[in-house]
Amino acid sequence: MVAKRNSARSKRRKSKDGGTQSPAQKLAGWTNIPSALRDILVCFVIFLILVFVYRAYIIEGKIDVVADTINQGAPFDQFAKSYRDQYDATPLWYPHIFSGMPFQASGSYQSLQYSYEALLQLIVPNSLFELLHGRYLFHLLLGAISMFLLARALSLSRAAAFVAAVGFVLNSHVIGTDHVNRLASFMHIPLVFLTVYKLFERPHVIWAILLGGAFGSQLGSYHPQIAHYTGMMIGLYVVYIVIVRLREGGQVKPIGLGLTFFALGLIIAGSMAAVMVWPMQEYAQFSARNLSIGGQSVNVPFATSWSLSPGEILTFILPSFSGFGGQSYWGQMPFTDFPNYIGIIIAVLALLGLLLRRDRITVFLCLLSGFALFVSMGRHSAWVSYIMLNYVPFFAKFRAPVMILILFQFAAALLAGIGIQCLIDAARHQSSRLIGRGIVITAAALLSLTVLLTLSGTYFETFMGTIYAAADIAHPSRQAIASNAVMQSQLNSLRFGMLMQDLWMMAILLSVGGGLIFLYMRSKINTAFFSLGISVLATVDLLVVAGGLVDPQFLPGRVNSFYSERELDPVIQALAEDEGLFRVLPVDEPNTNQYGYFGISSIGGYHAAKMGVYEELMSEVGFNTLSVLNMLNTKYLITKQRLGGSFVPIVESSQGNLYRNDAALPRAFMVDSLVVIKEKDLIFKTLKGPEFRPSRYVILEEKLDVNLGPVEGASVVISNYAPQRIDLNVDTPGTGILVLSEIYYPAGWKATIDGDPTTILKSNYALRSVIVPAGQHSVSFVFEPTSFAVGHTLSRVASSLVLLCLLGYGTLTARRRLSVRQT
Repeated sequence: MVAKRNSARSKRRKSKDGGTQSPAQKLAGWTNIPSALRDILVCFVIFLILVFVYRAYIIEGKIDVVADTINQGAPFDQFAKSYRDQYDATPLWYPHIFSGMPFQASGSYQSLQYSYEALLQLIVPNSLFELLHGRYLFHLLLGAISMFLLARALSLSRAAAFVAAVGFVLNSHVIGTDHVNRLASFMHIPLVFLTVYKLFERPHVIWAILLGGAFGSQLGSYHPQIAHYTGMMIGLYVVYIVIVRLREGGQVKPIGLGLTFFALGLIIAGSMAAVMVWPMQEYAQFSARNLSIGGQSVNVPFATSWSLSPGEILTFILPSFSGFGGQSYWGQMPFTDFPNYIGIIIAVLALLGLLLRRDRITVFLCLLSGFALFVSMGRHSAWVSYIMLNYVPFFAKFRAPVMILILFQFAAALLAGIGIQCLIDAARHQSSRLIGRGIVITAAALLSLTVLLTLSGTYFETFMGTIYAAADIAHPSRQAIASNAVMQSQLNSLRFGMLMQDLWMMAILLSVGGGLIFLYMRSKINTAFFSLGISVLATVDLLVVAGGLVDPQFLPGRVNSFYSERELDPVIQALAEDEGLFRVLPVDEPNTNQYGYFGISSIGGYHAAKMGVYEELMSEVGFNTLSVLNMLNTKYLITKQRLGGSFVPIVESSQGNLYRNDAALPRAFMVDSLVVIKEKDLIFKTLKGPEFRPSRYVILEEKLDVNLGPVEGASVVISNYAPQRIDLNVDTPGTGILVLSEIYYPAGWKATIDGDPTTILKSNYALRSVIVPAGQHSVSFVFEPTSFAVGHTLSRVASSLVLLCLLGYGTLTARRRLSVRQT
């Protein structure tokens, strides 16, 4: 009898471990399918899930036009298209906001890249790419497949790898972002880590090339912050694995070879992305993100703007704990559109992975998740933030440390896959019953707590309402809510309702998941049923939250129709009739970029990384001083208010009023006097002062050894004005300073007088000027950044070599395998 029981138990274990086929497997014939094809089928299921997520885009043809698309994206796209049509070249300078700023180097223009997306657009027809919502769908597919392959490389089953893949691509941080460059950069993380992992497991030059291609593609996706975090992740892994290998007595030669190939991969990556990295790095030192506050070397308030508070960690498993984003959000960040939900099933499985397995990869993932969590807290984790901001290169230039949570979510998803594998492995031992029992007890306790809170009546709701109200009072941007009792009450009711719904959802999901684990540990269900059940449960859990984040509201043509309507605005029509060079000030909405859509330049605008000197001009001097408006060639003011004084009414209508400022200086003018002021604060004070006359003298920060004047009666004619080239004819009776009302940016702008190079001076803190001798002269300003020219060439060469190497290696590998099969 004992022998029979042991034989039966052995058969059950073999069935669970995959040694023999279960009835369900025999019926499906799954194990008869070749291994590679089974992987492809699993990836195809992931593809179908992603199509389901974006079904409104793909099937119904909707688009999600957010405010940034209309206000910033559309004007930039329109300018890029017009520039390419007119000049058949890459636009490098944008003239329509902030008196001009770099276009490509600031990340505003992103079509020129050497990346996974660029390769896709060469292969996939544009109509199909657009139909499938390609920038999102194909990048998510890249992330899912890369995560699946990484999990398989770690010897996880297909079900475990599937859960890791969906856990990574369906978490709310990924699905909720509408910044496609950020999402594209997110989706490279598993592929980059996979190449580094393989590089040290089996050093080979092909992994160095793959690392270069993957990391180079991520860098080329134009979101340097996420690429920086990825670089930190692989750097930490390399340090970790080298220390572990040395402690284990590993040979120095393989470690050295891995480090050599790793360095080679980084060089390839930097070369591939040189067209983006070099100009952007050059621009960074002039960007507002390089500004300091109060003489400090780091602008701490800027760099920690979006810091995760400790209480918001609960949103990992309760998506609405801090509100679900938007108006319901009551956390401590300035605002947010989505929670950082990783899924209760993923969270439990990840915890099991940490508890049940102790190996190199789980220890590293534990360290990585802890590192990412503490860094994401920013100002709430002061000592970590201080180290990161002051000692990690470039970290202080980013303003949202909470974004590093993508590394935490990557680690959690991979640990969840490991957790499933641990459960499958643990089912072979008697101790596995303790796991199932612990999960059931935890689920029962949570369910009981949820029932108790539900039955508590208004006590729990009142308690949470007190917390909501205190949070709103403490937050500067929510004072209107805190001061309105009716609004506060309605919003608190909404917040509490979402919280209770999440509690019940978490309790139910954990109960079902715990039941599956308990039955599996008790050998009541087989491995196939358990794997399928836990995979479906984890996917549904994430899809429920994702459904609240992917909700397009507008049909195609929304952007075009918006600007078609604006084109009929009397203000826009009146401005279009003025063929001269001028700028406008939208008094009521100075941060709008919309006028740029019509080729109208504004002294205001919005950009996440505007020029530093202009940011200071706006914040320290402002646009309330008429002399500054005149200096900036501000010929028109647009407002719904009625203006008097010297402003001439051009249009006065219910849609808005347009006033002309006849005192505005032309785009270029001559002066014959200068004032040298080196102190920044004194320059700002002078610019704001009533005695400042930009038509009479210019403020410089360095002395000039030159005799000026007189220039009375001088003429300046702009013979050619293009975004990247300005030609002027100057006729002056004496040596003077030609002031060009364009932003000062020394990294690329070059000036010549009669063909001979001359120095561009920083004038009035933010503008540029040159010294022009007496007589008739041709003056030219040309934007030709060397960083772009060299970087573009290097990117093209490096990308071509990477593709050729990968194609060559793939061809040789295929031939070798075919030869082996034939033999």
